[in-house]
Amino acid sequence: MRRPLVEEFVELGATVQHLDTLHAALDRFWAAIALVPPGEGNGTDPAGVGATARHQVSIAVAEVGANIADHGHPTGAAAGTMRLRLRLYRNRIEVIFTDRGLAYVEQPRDATAVADDPLDLPERGRGMVLARIALDELHYRRTASGTNHWRLVKRLPG
Repeated sequence: MRRPLVEEFVELGATVQHLDTLHAALDRFWAAIALVPPGEGNGTDPAGVGATARHQVSIAVAEVGANIADHGHPTGAAAGTMRLRLRLYRNRIEVIFTDRGLAYVEQPRDATAVADDPLDLPERGRGMVLARIALDELHYRRTASGTNHWRLVKRLPG
């Protein structure tokens, strides 16, 4: 596998109080991407990551991170951690989350409501819908040892 052009890693408490650390890691990632020399990426900005892709990835990372903190490590549970790895490749942005909280259980959704207007969903429970809309791929798996793995992918033009 090719090495990423840019990579950012952070380990943070898996609570909503620590989500500012997640946002700071995203800010560092975007700042590092801005330093990629012209020609290294594949689009109009130095790394081929336009404002729309940045916004979509930021939404998805915030929603999945909040979901892990809120549902995977609920109030009153033992404090846990989550790990976030952000990677820029020539053709995609890849985000990996891992944590050892509760397993994610997909909530059934009315596909018609989501297709009509995803913002018309109840406030609680729309985060994963928004993340799926913002990304090209969103994969979740839980290992036998109890680790949750999330892989988020946003393909880049070019």
